[in-house]
Amino acid sequence: MKIFNYEITKIKPEPSIKKVILDKAEVNAESGVIQAKLELRQHTLLLEQIEVIPSEEEGKESESEREYRLTKEAVERDKKSINNWETQLRAINYERNY
Repeated sequence: MKIFNYEITKIKPEPSIKKVILDKAEVNAESGVIQAKLELRQHTLLLEQIEVIPSEEEGKESESEREYRLTKEAVERDKKSINNWETQLRAINYERNY
């Protein structure tokens, strides 16, 4: 549009830096949730497959007991990781609506 020999054009606003950062953080958190859920499924399936054979020596854990314990710890760690990523997604949604 021209007014008094000056060209007037509408400039589209750039997306805010906050929005760009929140979008990237959201994508990262969503992929983190998916990855953590996949690892939880894998460790849960492994836990079901482990056959625990007690140790013959008293006070010492067998290899299968150790494997079972470590896999069980991995399941707990995965649950905490899922909770962490979901909390991050809630925080991002809160920041967007604030």
